[in-house]
Amino acid sequence: MQAVAAQPVVVVVDPNAFRRYGGGVFVGPCGTDQTHSMLVVGYGTTDDHDPKRRIDYWIIKNSWGAKWGENGYIRMARGAGPSKEGLCGILMQAFYPVKN
Repeated sequence: MQAVAAQPVVVVVDPNAFRRYGGGVFVGPCGTDQTHSMLVVGYGTTDDHDPKRRIDYWIIKNSWGAKWGENGYIRMARGAGPSKEGLCGILMQAFYPVKN
Protein backbone atom coordinates (compact mmCIF):
# COMPACT_ATOMS: atom_id res chain seq x y z
CA MET A 1 0.00 0.00 0.00
CA GLN A 2 2.87 2.38 0.72
CA ALA A 3 4.24 1.94 -2.80
CA VAL A 4 0.80 2.42 -4.41
CA ALA A 5 0.28 5.61 -2.40
CA ALA A 6 3.45 7.02 -4.01
CA GLN A 7 3.16 5.75 -7.60
CA PRO A 8 1.54 3.10 -9.79
CA VAL A 9 2.76 -0.46 -9.18
CA VAL A 10 2.95 -3.21 -11.80
CA VAL A 11 1.58 -6.56 -10.59
CA VAL A 12 1.33 -9.98 -12.22
CA VAL A 13 -1.96 -11.81 -11.69
CA ASP A 14 -4.06 -14.77 -12.80
CA PRO A 15 -6.60 -13.17 -15.20
CA ASN A 16 -8.70 -16.23 -15.96
CA ALA A 17 -11.49 -15.60 -13.42
CA PHE A 18 -12.15 -11.96 -14.28
CA ARG A 19 -12.15 -12.01 -18.08
CA ARG A 20 -15.90 -11.28 -17.99
CA TYR A 21 -15.71 -8.75 -15.16
CA GLY A 22 -18.23 -5.97 -15.70
CA GLY A 23 -18.11 -3.93 -12.50
CA GLY A 24 -18.17 -3.89 -8.72
CA VAL A 25 -15.50 -5.23 -6.39
CA PHE A 26 -14.12 -8.53 -7.68
CA VAL A 27 -13.83 -10.98 -4.78
CA GLY A 28 -12.88 -14.16 -6.64
CA PRO A 29 -12.48 -16.99 -6.70
CA CYS A 30 -9.31 -17.16 -8.77
CA GLY A 31 -6.00 -18.95 -8.82
CA THR A 32 -2.38 -17.85 -8.82
CA ASP A 33 -1.38 -18.78 -12.40
CA GLN A 34 0.33 -15.47 -13.03
CA THR A 35 0.25 -14.76 -16.76
CA HIS A 36 -1.00 -11.16 -16.98
CA SER A 37 0.48 -7.84 -15.90
CA MET A 38 -1.69 -4.97 -14.67
CA LEU A 39 -1.11 -1.58 -13.07
CA VAL A 40 -2.32 -0.87 -9.52
CA VAL A 41 -3.11 2.85 -9.42
CA GLY A 42 -4.88 3.23 -6.08
CA TYR A 43 -7.02 1.69 -3.37
CA GLY A 44 -10.20 2.37 -1.48
CA THR A 45 -13.11 1.00 0.53
CA THR A 46 -16.73 0.61 -0.56
CA ASP A 47 -19.10 3.25 0.81
CA ASP A 48 -21.49 0.81 2.49
CA HIS A 49 -22.69 2.22 5.83
CA ASP A 50 -22.65 -1.24 7.42
CA PRO A 51 -19.01 -1.91 8.46
CA LYS A 52 -19.57 -5.66 8.09
CA ARG A 53 -20.36 -5.18 4.40
CA ARG A 54 -17.54 -2.78 3.54
CA ILE A 55 -14.90 -4.14 1.18
CA ASP A 56 -11.34 -2.86 0.86
CA TYR A 57 -10.13 -2.94 -2.75
CA TRP A 58 -7.29 -2.16 -5.16
CA ILE A 59 -7.96 0.02 -8.22
CA ILE A 60 -6.22 -1.66 -11.15
CA LYS A 61 -5.82 -0.51 -14.76
CA ASN A 62 -5.97 -3.27 -17.33
CA SER A 63 -4.73 -3.26 -20.93
CA TRP A 64 -7.95 -4.71 -22.39
CA GLY A 65 -9.45 -1.33 -23.24
CA ALA A 66 -12.19 0.92 -21.92
CA LYS A 67 -15.01 -1.44 -22.93
CA TRP A 68 -13.81 -4.00 -20.36
CA GLY A 69 -14.66 -3.72 -16.66
CA GLU A 70 -15.18 -0.24 -15.27
CA ASN A 71 -13.82 1.80 -18.20
CA GLY A 72 -10.73 -0.41 -18.40
CA TYR A 73 -10.28 -0.76 -14.63
CA ILE A 74 -11.11 -3.42 -12.07
CA ARG A 75 -11.65 -3.03 -8.35
CA MET A 76 -10.14 -6.15 -6.78
CA ALA A 77 -10.69 -7.07 -3.14
CA ARG A 78 -7.72 -6.10 -0.96
CA GLY A 79 -6.91 -8.40 1.95
CA ALA A 80 -8.69 -11.32 0.24
CA GLY A 81 -7.24 -14.64 -0.85
CA PRO A 82 -4.27 -16.40 0.69
CA SER A 83 -2.34 -13.96 2.90
CA LYS A 84 1.01 -14.34 1.12
CA GLU A 85 -0.35 -14.55 -2.43
CA GLY A 86 -3.36 -12.23 -2.28
CA LEU A 87 -6.39 -12.52 -4.53
CA CYS A 88 -5.38 -13.85 -7.98
CA GLY A 89 -1.73 -13.77 -6.84
CA ILE A 90 -1.65 -9.96 -6.72
CA LEU A 91 0.88 -9.88 -3.86
CA MET A 92 3.34 -12.37 -5.37
CA GLN A 93 5.09 -10.10 -7.88
CA ALA A 94 5.03 -6.32 -7.68
CA PHE A 95 7.37 -3.94 -9.45
CA TYR A 96 7.95 -0.25 -8.90
CA PRO A 97 10.92 2.13 -9.09
CA VAL A 98 12.81 3.24 -6.01
CA LYS A 99 15.26 6.10 -5.75
CA ASN A 100 18.41 5.82 -3.65
